[in-house]
Amino acid sequence: MKPTSFQNTATVIFLGIGIFLLPQTLFSKTEEFFHTGTTVYDLYSERIIDTTEISISATIDEIEIRAMESQSPLRLQPAAISQIGAIELQNLNPRTISSAFNFSAGATIEERATASYRVNIRGSSLRSPFGVRNVKVYWNGFSFTTSEGTTPLNFLDISLITNATILKGPSGSLYGAGNGGVILFNNQPQKYNSVKTSASAGSYQLQRQAIQLNYREDHFSIYSGYSQMSSDGYRNHSGMDRKNFFFSSSFFPSATQKIDFHLLYADLFYQLPGGLNFEQFQENSRQARPNAAEQNSSIESQLLFTGISAEHQLSSNWMNRTYLSMSTIDFDHPFILDYKTELQREWAARTVFYYNGLFRLQSVRLALGAEYQSGRKTASNFANIGGNRDSLRFADDIRTANVSTFQQLEWKPGNGWLITAALSQNFTRYQVDRFADNIGTGPWLVKRSFDPVWIPRLGFSKELSDQSVIFGLFSSGFSPPTLDEFRTNEGSVNLDLEAERGWNYELGYRFRDRSEFFQANLSVFYFNLDQSISTFTNPDGVVLFRNSGATDQYGVELELDWRPYSSDFGLLREIALKHAYTGHFFYFRESLRAEEDISGNQLTGVAPHKLNNRVGIQFAGGFQWQFFHLYSDQLPLDDRNMVFQEARHILGTKIDWNYQLGNQWKINAGLGIENLTDLDYSLGNDLNAFGGRFYQTAPGRNWHADLGVVYLF
Repeated sequence: MKPTSFQNTATVIFLGIGIFLLPQTLFSKTEEFFHTGTTVYDLYSERIIDTTEISISATIDEIEIRAMESQSPLRLQPAAISQIGAIELQNLNPRTISSAFNFSAGATIEERATASYRVNIRGSSLRSPFGVRNVKVYWNGFSFTTSEGTTPLNFLDISLITNATILKGPSGSLYGAGNGGVILFNNQPQKYNSVKTSASAGSYQLQRQAIQLNYREDHFSIYSGYSQMSSDGYRNHSGMDRKNFFFSSSFFPSATQKIDFHLLYADLFYQLPGGLNFEQFQENSRQARPNAAEQNSSIESQLLFTGISAEHQLSSNWMNRTYLSMSTIDFDHPFILDYKTELQREWAARTVFYYNGLFRLQSVRLALGAEYQSGRKTASNFANIGGNRDSLRFADDIRTANVSTFQQLEWKPGNGWLITAALSQNFTRYQVDRFADNIGTGPWLVKRSFDPVWIPRLGFSKELSDQSVIFGLFSSGFSPPTLDEFRTNEGSVNLDLEAERGWNYELGYRFRDRSEFFQANLSVFYFNLDQSISTFTNPDGVVLFRNSGATDQYGVELELDWRPYSSDFGLLREIALKHAYTGHFFYFRESLRAEEDISGNQLTGVAPHKLNNRVGIQFAGGFQWQFFHLYSDQLPLDDRNMVFQEARHILGTKIDWNYQLGNQWKINAGLGIENLTDLDYSLGNDLNAFGGRFYQTAPGRNWHADLGVVYLF
């Protein structure tokens, strides 16, 4: 039986759709830009201003983003924001997005196994034994996070991302539930008509090929591509194969309208070697967990995503952006203990109305919007006999829904001040209908709703000069359990699991000198989180979840970019350095467990100190050399703080050559080496693992060679 609340909440889908059909004669022409990602569209001249090629020494004023639904430059935003440009994504390691992300303070992407990602923004991975949770992800403005609260990030090849924006800390006042933060991915076409081909090869039989087409005329553009990547992996039973095809098109029906269409198909297979205990890790860190290969522990999944978005300048003051999307995920997962199959369908809509005007002769901007997500999934669990699906254990029909309404006021009262106030209401509901059961617990029907919660946000920024800005922020966070936390792998339902709720207090400072040779971003914050959710593993190896109590999270995040040398002449052209320091001092404040008191312990999986350094040297002739250093302090692997991951230093280097042949050909070649010292370490540890199976071995010393050719026409 379909819940009534699902029918009621679905009405928000239709907000704003009528703007597609409104006649052109109703609106007057204005000389304003529409800002989408890092590409600025002037709909009257229909030209594209390319801002994707941003080096590590680029100034933050060059990057104008739509973060926090604002058109103010990034340096004025009252929030902790990191930006990753196209050059960083492509120049570090074209195999994975994790390399570029890990040079941002406060945020990392851990690759637990080949193509198995876990995102950690300010300790959010405490709830993620695998996958991406407690973080909201958008791709080209569409929610890539499902209504279940998880994000299939490993479907995305790096060719599907031209730039990324990381909003750190609670952002629920505009983007729905989640305490970790928000990641905004964009996949924008390049400035010129072109065909780009690229290929990579490397250690562990790494192979990657990709081709992309950019084509545009006055009133439309096409951006499409295909990529394929495979690897045997560093560990036994850790191979992967991924294929991506995407097609994006932009259409300008009038001077005040823009419509985008996106299609993405991904086919992904990867093996799961599993966690090792300390003795196994010391004996042979490349081995798989016992029975992982015999039971064919792996994931094979396909994604079909389609989305359409529209921008419409309704008048000289009002504008609307609306996004509609649907997706299907087919999921097949043999594991050591069982065999899961799932067929999932998702529908989503987001619409935002913007008003730009004056209040007391000063600029004011109002954003009013709503977001709706709904999903339905058939999930079956079978016995696993030698990697093959055997008898049915149970099967569920699952329905999920998320609704968020939000509003934000942005006011510039003058004298360099920017004040923002936002408020949202969020609602989540799960329904699990067990229609088949052979383990003696059903059939049954369970519904769980997390009542609407108001989430406020208040921020300010003040320009101290044309070089420096300070900002302050007070925001609330709300994060209900994801479906995988509410309904666990072995089929039980945890009705006692409560949503996390927190309050974040933050101050920040940004500086950029007039010569644009030095810039700094500093944030200090305190996040008070109640009902924090953490993982534990039962004797059967099933990951379960529980509320662990309250936490105190104190943080310092610092990013420095500077160019001590720059010249247009001679052999040496530029020296650029980037440093990112993360100080996260997170502790359990109160324990909800009767069996033990963990108050005062460090938060599981969070290193107190991290320091990442990068040096880039550019030479005449298009040559560039980069050197990387990543340091992570020791971190606790269990809530009791009985086991710690050792501190580590990871080194890497890369050489690139860029050459332009005439006016139509561009060539790029690169050679990179990671983990130069061949350190044996674990990345993406399994937290609170039963039997001490904490360790997911990272690759040893490895290399990759890359070649790209661009033809302009």
